[in-house]
Amino acid sequence: MGKRITSLLLAAVLVFSSVGMTGCFGGTKIPDDTIRIMLMGEKPTGWEKIVDTYNTEYAPKTGIKIKVEWVAQGDYKQKINMKMIAGEDYDIVFDAPWCRLKDMALEGFYADLAGYFNNPAYPGLQHAFSEEIMENNKFYGVNCAIPIMRAVGTGIQAIHYRKDLAKKYHIGTDGQINTMEEYEQFLQAIQKNEKNMIPLGVSNTRGFYEMFRVTFGDLAKKDIELVSAAGGIFFLYIKDNKVAAVAAEGDGDEAFKDFPEPFNRDFYVDRYEIYREWNKYLDPDSLNETDVNNKFFSERCASMIGTLDDTESLITQLKLKTPEAELGEFIYIKEVHDMEKHAIGARYMGNNFLCIPENSRKKDMAMKFMDSIFSDQELHDLFELGIEGENWKASETGREDQYAYVDGNEYMFPGYVLTWNPTFVRFNDILPEDVLKYRRYELQDDTYLATPLAGFVFDTSSVTTEVAKASNVATKVTNPLAHGILDDPIKEKQKNTAECRKKGLTVVEEELVRQANEYLASK
Repeated sequence: MGKRITSLLLAAVLVFSSVGMTGCFGGTKIPDDTIRIMLMGEKPTGWEKIVDTYNTEYAPKTGIKIKVEWVAQGDYKQKINMKMIAGEDYDIVFDAPWCRLKDMALEGFYADLAGYFNNPAYPGLQHAFSEEIMENNKFYGVNCAIPIMRAVGTGIQAIHYRKDLAKKYHIGTDGQINTMEEYEQFLQAIQKNEKNMIPLGVSNTRGFYEMFRVTFGDLAKKDIELVSAAGGIFFLYIKDNKVAAVAAEGDGDEAFKDFPEPFNRDFYVDRYEIYREWNKYLDPDSLNETDVNNKFFSERCASMIGTLDDTESLITQLKLKTPEAELGEFIYIKEVHDMEKHAIGARYMGNNFLCIPENSRKKDMAMKFMDSIFSDQELHDLFELGIEGENWKASETGREDQYAYVDGNEYMFPGYVLTWNPTFVRFNDILPEDVLKYRRYELQDDTYLATPLAGFVFDTSSVTTEVAKASNVATKVTNPLAHGILDDPIKEKQKNTAECRKKGLTVVEEELVRQANEYLASK
């Protein structure tokens, strides 16, 4: 991988490289049998006991002890950037495409890990990740990251709602909402009868998010790929293994004329009209909302947008804060609700990853540690669930893929930063059976359909100026549109896209097409 570190970054690395070379940090030498790990998030309650248990009971078997540092999510993006540039002595770090992974991979800060996968010396990793999965999880042609994922999708989209209130107002099947019509009836009932509750809570940066969008699956069935870049959304129609047509959301109908029906028009902007209509169900100050979860737990909103990955923690939190409440889950994408095969378009890429810094002197040890988590069920469960008998126990259902928390347990581990993998998947038995069936559906290979550019990563390093200029224009309307607060939203989006074109969006599009064609040819 060619490193493109600027002279400034290189100077920083040279200044701080002695930290990594000596194996010291803050004046404390890291023992030769210990690897240093940095993870994102708040340190779980009881974490010290988990690490002590590992270091005393499991490290004698693995030959590897661990020292773990937790960094708050809000600070992580900045801190990992500073620490990697400074060459600090870490052996495993959490990263993601939405964090700093693309930049760090491009600059060569992370080690090439290809030799550790499909390698019998690392059976856990070999079993967890097929060659196809690792091919689709390369960054700029290099396997420099371990995907931390249970399934190839990004989580089943759902509306979390107060099922007890749906029952109260006789909506759905005994409170179970199954259609958008029933969900709107629920919102209307809340608006009319629960004066202190917001019908639908949304976050400031996401707005309505995936609701009412054309899905990746629908696009993939027509050989269309969606790529977000420069503050906009591009659509590429792939035919005969090359890009046959390209257009950006908001370009107008004429730009989509060469796309297959029903996508031969500026189709993606349609959702903005619905957002505008449904804005009446949101908090009037939704653009400044930073903590939807707390409002949901404290009976100030009746529903919110998320995925089924949230369900276990939501049930637990509701029991603690609003014991009389009952959580409902509405799977709003019909094909997924009906559990059809090939319903979810997938790029077969992880959302979250672990990386080994290039300057680590303990790459083999770090990968051996990860392999042990992916090959030893007991060790995996120690980190993800805690100490058996103290934090968790086997489920009374007798199913191996379920567990139960012990009363009084406070250990809650964010598995997406370290332990999630397709080999060891357990679900809390507090999950209702109707949710559990979707979680198992999510793990089936035939639930997914590969998108035309699965595994493709757009390198914007040659168009950074154009990306910055176009993004600055696009962000003027992105959140207002996502919250449905603009009048004539389609016109506003198309006007904004035209302005982005003048600021460099076309140059970005040309580079995207070039790289996409190059990627397709390599396949």
